[in-house]
Amino acid sequence: MSTKEHLEDSSEEMIASLPSLQWSKVVFDGHVKNFKFPDSWGVRYPDDGQTIIS
Repeated sequence: MSTKEHLEDSSEEMIASLPSLQWSKVVFDGHVKNFKFPDSWGVRYPDDGQTIIS
């Protein structure tokens, strides 16, 4: 197994074991504002039933 394959396997295991973060829209908007995400990134709070990855 290559180092890259090992890192990918480890990453998948870590992601699967981490709980999802559940921020309110107010907290999310605060992070967007504080970290000054450019409008061009299209960052938006996910709709009900979606995740930020969706």
